[in-house]
Amino acid sequence: MLKTLGRIWILLVITVSAIEAQETIRVGVFNSEPLIEVGEQGQPRGLFIDLVEHIAQIENWKIQYVPGSWNECFERAKSGEVDLAACIAYSDERTALFDYTKDHVFLDWGVIFQAKGGRIESLYDLQGKTISCMKGSFHVSAFKQLMEPFHLQYTLLEEGESEKAIQDVESGLAYAAICTNVLGLKLQDRYSVERTGIVFSPVRVMFAVRKGTHPEIIRAIDRQMAELKADRSSFYWQRYNYWLGSPRSVFPAWAVWTMVGGAVALLVLISFAYFLRRQVRVKTNDLRKTIEQLRISEVHSRELNATLETRVSERTNALTKAMVEAAAASRAKSNFLSNMSHEIRTPLNAILGYSHLLKRDQDLSSKQHESIMAISRSGEHLLDLISDILDMSKIESGRTTLDDVDFDLHALIRSMESMFKLRVQEKGLRLVVQFAEGLPTYVRADQRKLRQILFNLLSNAVKFTIVGAITLRASVQPQSQSAAPGIARLEFEVEDTGPGISLADQALLFQPFSQTESGKGVHGGTGLGLAICKGFVEAMGGVIGLRSSTDSGSCFVFTICSRTVEQPRLLISPQPVLRLRSGAPPIRVLIVDDHAESRRALSELLQTVGFLTREAVDGENAVHAWEEWKPQFVWMDMQMPILDGYRATQEICKRDTFKQTIIVALTASAFEEDRERILSSGCSDCLTKPVGEDAIFACMAKHLHVEFEYESREATPLQFNTTAEEIIAGFIELSPACINEIRAATRRLDAAALEQIIPSIVNQHPTVAAFLSRTAQQLDFDALHQLLSRVGSKSDDENIRRVS
Repeated sequence: MLKTLGRIWILLVITVSAIEAQETIRVGVFNSEPLIEVGEQGQPRGLFIDLVEHIAQIENWKIQYVPGSWNECFERAKSGEVDLAACIAYSDERTALFDYTKDHVFLDWGVIFQAKGGRIESLYDLQGKTISCMKGSFHVSAFKQLMEPFHLQYTLLEEGESEKAIQDVESGLAYAAICTNVLGLKLQDRYSVERTGIVFSPVRVMFAVRKGTHPEIIRAIDRQMAELKADRSSFYWQRYNYWLGSPRSVFPAWAVWTMVGGAVALLVLISFAYFLRRQVRVKTNDLRKTIEQLRISEVHSRELNATLETRVSERTNALTKAMVEAAAASRAKSNFLSNMSHEIRTPLNAILGYSHLLKRDQDLSSKQHESIMAISRSGEHLLDLISDILDMSKIESGRTTLDDVDFDLHALIRSMESMFKLRVQEKGLRLVVQFAEGLPTYVRADQRKLRQILFNLLSNAVKFTIVGAITLRASVQPQSQSAAPGIARLEFEVEDTGPGISLADQALLFQPFSQTESGKGVHGGTGLGLAICKGFVEAMGGVIGLRSSTDSGSCFVFTICSRTVEQPRLLISPQPVLRLRSGAPPIRVLIVDDHAESRRALSELLQTVGFLTREAVDGENAVHAWEEWKPQFVWMDMQMPILDGYRATQEICKRDTFKQTIIVALTASAFEEDRERILSSGCSDCLTKPVGEDAIFACMAKHLHVEFEYESREATPLQFNTTAEEIIAGFIELSPACINEIRAATRRLDAAALEQIIPSIVNQHPTVAAFLSRTAQQLDFDALHQLLSRVGSKSDDENIRRVS
């Protein structure tokens, strides 16, 4: 017990000794916020106060604050009544009175303040005016030196504090006030004053002590300030930003250049002052009348400028409001289309995914396989309809992109002829296709868009023509001397002998959702066809026009830019994947999708070829699955609840320090800016729903560098001695449903649909399969259409023989 009391006694003695050892530092305090001030409850605060408190704690000082006005604090520092003067401006004259610290705490400058709405633009505007200021301020002396060369008359109204000088301007006692920049900015929020463009006399604001006294205080402050200012995260910079904001904003670049320019101008003025003074005195009387007239003109000019500024401001506000509303409408439309695309494509992805999966089942009967093919083609047709709607949206928003490929232009035109020949014949019309001399065979352009343009124009021609003929012409325009080598401007004409289009209807013809009166009578439609044509043509660097009048038919003419190619890079249809190549290591694939059917369809498809799969229902679940399982590949849906694909990808990329996981996005969006956002989130690639199995396996082969074993599509080759009769006989043996699917693909000129039919008939009917394969590769739909037209009569004869 005695030992414990002894220890307590020792601690008390040490504590009392430490307190008694503290040195008391008297610090003068006045109001110059936010650098230094006395708060409403008498508590000093500000940047200098925070620094004093911080340094005192380190140096074991006891601080005693002595409040007063600026002049009182200045006099107390001179007489030694206070030990430390805070927030004092440095000048050469004051070095005879004070010892300053080596570095400054803050850089400030003098500014002229005026009443709000005032018109002080230069020093000449202060001629004959009363200017309020704080008595004894450094900036008052600097202002007098600034005004001296100009010989301007003014009256100084000296006050005890800068705030009182600002109040004089608000009350009208003074025309302007001299104040430091940082204090003036604070006071202009409190009083009805504002800063002018007259800036002068930059000054360093520092700590100081009476000359020859307390060198230890100066050394301690210099030591602590050097350490604090060297570290950008130190207490000094924290409090600096708290009281004054970013240090870059303290002394703006325009002020530096203004002062530099002012200094240069001042030197020039001083150099020529004597000469100019004599010249000005001689001509003063002559210029007085002119100056008066100029002042009157200036008043009128200011009034006119004010009126113009008001009008410009009103119109600018109206334009800004209109732009904001237009941008909001555009965002709303984009969001609607994106959500619509997601809501339709997501279940469509499941439909097509399961149909692709079922097509791989070898146990299905021929009839079941045909039904699956019908489901697949119907889904792809629905996908085409969605793409058309998005195409129109892209055209309206200017986001149409081109997908240039090499293709056979002659074959494309012949395929259009084959597609429409039957429809034309059914209406008793004639279809004429004319190739101009010199038309290139192979070109590089956007084949899909060109096909869509021709399809829309020919469809309209067939729809509105009752008697006569429809003519499709293709030619190449003469190349100009300024055109680049290899560039060909193709021209197409679609002419009909229909009722024609009136001038009133022609004005609305290419606008979305617009229809002519004759169009409404023949077929309702949507009115998007010609608008899409115009958008596609303009995107391909061409123009579209119309020659027509009532009762004289119509002729649509359009041009596009293309590039001629000698050795085309034609696309080859991929073969179906059977399995991973033998000997390949196991590959873990994580499938993330909140849509259960889409998730399971993709998982089962990948399992059939040998991948190890695991599923996740949202982004949060995906991050946990990745940490637990460490997959090499992730299929990531981007729109999911809880945690979407963007943030889930970012979380995985943060944790995947060795970048061993490849993430590919599955999105229903068709907009390019969404693709850029997806790739920037960390995804290696992006595929748009619904995704075909060919695209899935091609993407995984590209990023994982794996090899597959493919199903052979080699069928019995069509020998030169294979006759048309043998092919027709093979067609007759096919089921009616299969024949109907082939006819539908022929009418649509759909080579991909034909290739999907081939696997179901290659074993039983190799001759027909080989013929369909050659037709799909060469786009020879005309020959296929001719043979199909003969299948009906042959089939009828065969049925009669069977009955007899």
